[in-house]
This record gives sequence, C-alpha cells and structure tokens, in this order.
Amino acid sequence: MLDITRRAHSQARRARRGLWFPLVLFGAIILLASPLYEAYGPGLNGAAYPVIPRTLSRVSFAGGYLLKSPLAVSLFWLVALTLGYGGTVVFYRMRAGRSGIAGSVRGYVLTGLALLAIQVALPWFGEFPAGVTVGVLPGDLLVRGLTPLLTIPLSLLVLAWAERSEPLAIFAVFFVALALLANLYDMSNLFRIRTPEPAINVIIPGAILLIAGVAFWVAGRRVH
Repeated sequence: MLDITRRAHSQARRARRGLWFPLVLFGAIILLASPLYEAYGPGLNGAAYPVIPRTLSRVSFAGGYLLKSPLAVSLFWLVALTLGYGGTVVFYRMRAGRSGIAGSVRGYVLTGLALLAIQVALPWFGEFPAGVTVGVLPGDLLVRGLTPLLTIPLSLLVLAWAERSEPLAIFAVFFVALALLANLYDMSNLFRIRTPEPAINVIIPGAILLIAGVAFWVAGRRVH
C-alpha cells in the first residue's frame, strides 16, 4: 500500500509539473532585453564611466552604467520579470484546470518577486562611493546591468524544491554560476569571431534558458 501511495504521489507530481514553461518564458524575456544592452564606447574594458546623477542611480537599480540607457534597462526588468511571474501563475492555474491536479507556485513566485524587490531597494541604502558602486553592491557586479539575471535561478531553486525535481535544481545551480559569469566577465572573449558586446552577455543566458525549457518539455512528454 505504501508503494502504491508513493507511485500515486509521483504520478500526480508529474501530471501537474510544468517546469518547462517558466524556463521558456524567462528565456524569451532575457532575449528580448538584448537590444537594450548597447554600450557607450566600443567595449567594456577601459571605457569611461558616464556621469550618473545620484537620484537616477538609485532608480536605475540594475546598474549598467556603461550602457546608453541604464534607466530603460531597469524599467524593462522590473516590468518584464513581474509579468513573467504573473504569467507563470496563470499557466499553472490553467494546467491545473485541465489535469484536475493543482500545483502551487506560490513560493516560487513570492521568492522571485521578493528578490526583485530587494534589488530595487538596495541602491537606496548606504553611501555612494566613487566609481559605479551603488549602495552595498560592488561596482564590478553592476557595470553590465545584468544583476536581475541572478533572481531567476534563485527562485527556480524554490520551484525545484516544491516540485521535487533534481534536474531543475541542478540546472538552477548551473544557471546561478552562468548569471554570475555574465555579470562579471565579458563573454565576447570566449569567441574567436566577433560578437555583439555587451549584448552577448544577455543572449547566451537567454538562449540556454530557452533550450533548457524545450528540453524539459520534451522530457515531460516522454514521461507522459
């Protein structure tokens, strides 16, 4: 009886699982952000930092002070990520209506929104040292304006725990490392051919997230 109960729980979990959707959705959101990542100069190395007023620096929570419009970058992430979490809730509710088995993404969504809120609030605390350091965050993490990428895999870890999905947890840990790399390193150095910078730091994580979503969808189809 215990074995039957475990199998029933496992089947119910698989039936409600829609792990592919947030991966595809947020992968598409990241790729849509790539046109906003246009630098002031020819590259990030040695480029002069533009003068950003203190008030604008606080509003432009994502940083990106080597970009032409750090405020536009921040507003995009604020609106797009919020809509992304809302879209995930709608998808799971529709899926529950079709399958008859409800799965909760409340923890995942609340974690993502909380991380986004913390990021928005951080620049309003602390002093403004020289350079591009804002609040309590190091300047090296801000120049590319990609810190919102970090909120995505951290919230995915919560979803992986809720869905008891080891593959998603492993992928989320990998994506944390990838997001840090995108924030701290010029990925164009990884290619011998000329790549668009700094947009390539957005395109690579977005494409990988999108591909992972498709892979999870294919795997889910095979399970069913």
